[in-house]
Amino acid sequence: MGPVADWAMAYCDPNTVDFEKDTIEVDDVSASYVNEQFNIHYNPNQSWYYVPDQLPFEAMVFKQFDSRSPKSAVPHCATQPENESIASRRESIEVRALVFDGLS
Repeated sequence: MGPVADWAMAYCDPNTVDFEKDTIEVDDVSASYVNEQFNIHYNPNQSWYYVPDQLPFEAMVFKQFDSRSPKSAVPHCATQPENESIASRRESIEVRALVFDGLS
């Protein structure tokens, strides 16, 4: 398996997001659950990054949600950079963990 060039993951620095103006709450509805999440609108003040030519052993770890600090979550998406050749298709394995601090 070679490096991923097709629909690489992109991550936004949450410190560059104006959460009042750049996000909107939406419902994520499936047959087994209903969840609320945020969709983000592009703003030129946001700083976005992606890992070009990511290899299968290179894992990314980021905060997807924090009930105490929702604005610290990392907006993310898949992106197809312009003028990139498609060397190999992206395959993702998503693992989620719930962390409790015990201080509540």
